[in-house]
Amino acid sequence: MFTVVDGRQSADFNHFSLYSLEEVEATETRLMGVVALKLSWKSSESKAAFYQIIHLDFSEYGIDDYFEYECLPESEDFHDMKENMEWKWKSFTDVMGGKVITIHPEVAMRLIDIANEIWLGSQLLKSGRDDNVEFRRAAMKRVDIMRSTLIEQGRIPEAYSEIVTEEECIRVTAKKKLTSYETINYFVMRLVDHDLAAAAFLSTFSKEELAQSELLATELQTLMHNSISAGKSGIYLNRDDSFPYYCKYLSMGFNYYYGSLELTLSGGPLQKDRKVTAFEVGYHKKLSQYEADLLLRRSEYITVYDVDDSAMYGFDLSASNLLNGVDPKICENGWLFLKYNPDNSHVDKAEYYLNGDVYGSAVLTLAGEFIVMSYKLMNISLLEADLASIPLAAHMHLKGRYEVNNQVFSTVCNNTGIMFDDAIEPPEE
Repeated sequence: MFTVVDGRQSADFNHFSLYSLEEVEATETRLMGVVALKLSWKSSESKAAFYQIIHLDFSEYGIDDYFEYECLPESEDFHDMKENMEWKWKSFTDVMGGKVITIHPEVAMRLIDIANEIWLGSQLLKSGRDDNVEFRRAAMKRVDIMRSTLIEQGRIPEAYSEIVTEEECIRVTAKKKLTSYETINYFVMRLVDHDLAAAAFLSTFSKEELAQSELLATELQTLMHNSISAGKSGIYLNRDDSFPYYCKYLSMGFNYYYGSLELTLSGGPLQKDRKVTAFEVGYHKKLSQYEADLLLRRSEYITVYDVDDSAMYGFDLSASNLLNGVDPKICENGWLFLKYNPDNSHVDKAEYYLNGDVYGSAVLTLAGEFIVMSYKLMNISLLEADLASIPLAAHMHLKGRYEVNNQVFSTVCNNTGIMFDDAIEPPEE
């Protein structure tokens, strides 16, 4: 539901006319299919400030989140409102992993407009599957008021949409100096997600040419895994002058898909920002969830603690260096903590996994277990050492350490009341 946080309560009220836009910040995450924006407005007459935090999705959702914070010095919650705004912005940027940059207001407006156009033309909206239509319309109503004010104040030209191209918007908010692995992974990621503008940016193809790919014949998909190998002779591409890369990928939409493609890049292997110059799909076929689970199977390093009942209420991780500030999410079996890596370096890998940006995970279960998991042995060791150093450690008792080769952690999170032992050794009937 759309709300204006602690401001004039009418969605028609023009807060923007009371302030001047001071700065627009954005995440360099456009190649992940998303961008977060923070617009900071300041009053020339007082310490009052107004902020917008917007999450844009370039797959099908358009405006995915929209928040406004008006910080009035005469208000009792002036400092709390500013802290809430900063926390919300941090919660976006920590998860998204990209560098935060300053951009021009007209670029921000074009990004918002493009994302909204994608939503208006999406099957999500046309099929009636979008449960947040009213929210997105209300958010765009606020954006329309902002746009008019920025034009009136002379901050953006009236014809900004003709001046700022979609390619320029991508260039500004895309990660810079891409490696070969990043170019390949982002290209496959954007192509299966039907994000033709970003895929075209990464290649020498036009959006119209990319639209002919058989990957566009199926529904929008999320790239779950991509495995890249290099060879000296083409498998699908009949070209003697190329150094091809071969990909096997797993993607998920309404169905799981397993496929392969071969592609070539411009320039040499050590050059940055290479472009995809040719690609050919080998196969693209449906998989069952069971088959997909087998392909996604990775070793999980898990440490299990028993938590004293007295420590369950107000479970305090504030003294932790690694988990402090991680916002717990409610899951079926308790409270889930996700610690993300500070960047998207997981894309710069020959083996890309969607959840490779997670440093480690933990769940405080309804049964009173605290279960910590990472896909990396070093990370789980550092998480253990960190937890041993905080006051809460006196109320956490080690039950065991495990290495498992199936998705036990997910099983524990998604089954109400289950304990870890039940997940690895299901009870006999």
